[in-house]
Amino acid sequence: MALDHLPLLPTATIGSHSIPSWMYAVYDKMAGGEFGEVDAKEAYDDAVDTALKDMEEAGLDIVSDGEMRRVGYILSFYDHFAGLRKRDLPRKVGVLAYDGQHHFDAMERVTAPNGLGLREEFAYTKTRTTHPIKVPVPGPLTLATHIEKGAAYGRRRDISYDLCKIINEELRAVVEAGAEYVQVDEVFQVFSMRPEILVDCYNRCVDGVKAKLGLHICFGTLGGFGYSARTYRPLFPALNDCAAHNLALEFANREMSEAGMWAEVKCDKELTAGVIDLKSFAIETPEQVADRIRLLLKAVPAEKLFLSPDCGLARIPRYLGKAKLKALVEGAKIVRRELSGAA
Repeated sequence: MALDHLPLLPTATIGSHSIPSWMYAVYDKMAGGEFGEVDAKEAYDDAVDTALKDMEEAGLDIVSDGEMRRVGYILSFYDHFAGLRKRDLPRKVGVLAYDGQHHFDAMERVTAPNGLGLREEFAYTKTRTTHPIKVPVPGPLTLATHIEKGAAYGRRRDISYDLCKIINEELRAVVEAGAEYVQVDEVFQVFSMRPEILVDCYNRCVDGVKAKLGLHICFGTLGGFGYSARTYRPLFPALNDCAAHNLALEFANREMSEAGMWAEVKCDKELTAGVIDLKSFAIETPEQVADRIRLLLKAVPAEKLFLSPDCGLARIPRYLGKAKLKALVEGAKIVRRELSGAA
């Protein structure tokens, strides 16, 4: 199936998939130096295959590799960067939270001499599925949150601008390799006060990238804890000027708050709406999902509405992720039948 042959109300992953339980044992082995390069590749390949199998069995129209080769959403990306010096963890005891995360000092201008790995990830994934593939990448503002100015930068914004260049080169490379849909993921907290900076950085990231362009704006942060007001309204009308074709936003975990906002802000982009709540262990019924979709359709034209979970599934157990994806797909089918007059 190609992107131009998607059904009405296509269902999609945001990016990450639930991590198979055995992969946690693999991570421990890797950290202890017990896996060689061949061992690690085999484990990662198997994890991608598992994620794709889950997504396809659920019936998703647009899949990803589940971000199985990445650790902690953004943490593994810092291994690709040169010019950074890791700081010691500020707090090592107790619950993992923001003050227990690694930060880096920029000793030189940040570069990625060998890229960020997206091209290699995609090269494998496209051999394992016939479904349309979305290739997500963390955005420059989110990546910059762990980098301090150090000796290399006078302004924090300049760190983001250098990361924009790196991401742009990476997206161009993965599109050259055949990717048709790329998505930049940003966390709301890092730009909630300055939406024009978000738009500027996003447009730098996708400049000259000839593909379907997505932007995911995430309220979910470490362990699901919020770090900002949970409203998208401050981002408009500035967000209308970003180069994205598709905006992926969360609705379900906010009890569908702002579901009618699309018409009010006069946004003509596609909307990938989160209709599955990943902050709840309750499994939605298809009928509940259908109700959420009907609410969105009061403000969003059906031909511009995509459906997804609120965010990636990496922080929920696999059995729960699979059940929620199935509910997403079945809920979409109910509304498709209604729209076609076949209900």
